[in-house]
Amino acid sequence: MLEKRLLPHLNEWASRIDFFGTGELIFMHDGAACHKGRSVTQFLAEHEIETLQWPWGILKPEMKKKTTTN
Repeated sequence: MLEKRLLPHLNEWASRIDFFGTGELIFMHDGAACHKGRSVTQFLAEHEIETLQWPWGILKPEMKKKTTTN
C-alpha cells in the first residue's frame, strides 16, 4: 500500500511548484497503531519521508487534567 499508493501521491504533491513555498513536504498520520508499526516506520525512514506527529499525544494528557462539564 505504501509503495503503490503513498509514494506516488507524495511525489506528485512534493513536485508541485511552490508547495508551501519550499517544495518540501511533511507527512502527518494520526498515530494509529497500524501507522506506527515497525514496517511502516522503517518504510518512511528508508524513503526519507519526514513525519509530523498527530497532536493528540500532547493534547490528550492535558485535556485529562481539566474538568469539563456540559
